[in-house]
Amino acid sequence: MGDVNLLLYLKDADYGKRLLRFLAGKRHPGLHPELVTAMKNVEYRERTKQEELVVLTDCTGVRETEKRKVIYLASRQDRERKQIFQYQRAENIYQELLWQLKLDRQEKAVPEDTKEQGIYTVLAPGGSGATVFSAMLAQYLGSKGNCLYLAMAGFPVYYGEEAENPPDFNGMGISELLFSLQQGDFARQERNLRKPFGKAWMLPPLSHFKDLLDCRPEDWELFLSRLRDEGEYDSIVVELGQLYEFTLDLLDLSHRSFLLTEDNLFGKIRRAVFGRYCAMEGKDRLWQRIETVWLSWEIGEWEGELCGDGICGLAENPQKMAYIKRVLEKGDGENVCVWDDGG
Repeated sequence: MGDVNLLLYLKDADYGKRLLRFLAGKRHPGLHPELVTAMKNVEYRERTKQEELVVLTDCTGVRETEKRKVIYLASRQDRERKQIFQYQRAENIYQELLWQLKLDRQEKAVPEDTKEQGIYTVLAPGGSGATVFSAMLAQYLGSKGNCLYLAMAGFPVYYGEEAENPPDFNGMGISELLFSLQQGDFARQERNLRKPFGKAWMLPPLSHFKDLLDCRPEDWELFLSRLRDEGEYDSIVVELGQLYEFTLDLLDLSHRSFLLTEDNLFGKIRRAVFGRYCAMEGKDRLWQRIETVWLSWEIGEWEGELCGDGICGLAENPQKMAYIKRVLEKGDGENVCVWDDGG
């Protein structure tokens, strides 16, 4: 069997979330788990997906269809009946699931020297926390290698190493490079335009928000590729703001994408809306890769500290760097796809 779209449909939603986090944390390249909390969501996914689905459930009333296979969590294990014993360790359920799905048990480990390399995008639908999280992430990655920070939001804060009011709006940066993609001296221009950003580097943001709208997805791909290859950056942190036509395409180019949202009703609604947008645009794989960071009340305090201590103070703050390390290594919430009754 090739890649498997696995829907978890369980009576106990809390147990389903714990199992989902465990399966997602295994990061098996061929297993793409999601959680659904109503049968109508199973049926919706069946109607809207081209690929075959597999449902893992403890509901005996769920039956297989032409596009839907079913594996049952039951009181005893029986491979002929596609049953997995439910009351055992999650690791054992995972291993039996791999066997029944005919997936390779050898997970593709990420080499140690590439774990903290790549393109990282940060999107905050509610507008809160994106700048401080992106700045913290850039400082952490900058301590591990050569990192570049790009503010691609409609309302950027950093035009240089420190936030200043008013900013220097006359500096050249991202806009000039975007419109020099075919130039042979791109790398030289980039080195001349970049500025120190604590332990990382940064490029001054776009001169006008309309510059964001003038680029095609292939332009963004070439832009980020040239920055990584010719700028010799190990990692690039891209802070996004409002949803633009290119946003989902840019997220698709990322190695890891973080969705920042408040840990309350409004935040959960915004997350569900974004998931719906991904489904409407045929970006199911992207939605499965999105890692949700649930923002706590502390984020407001951290923004205040960042304004006071500056970037250099942030880079030397062990609490902030430990927080980013925890997010990168374990996730800070559900880095998984959840389709609830309202989705």
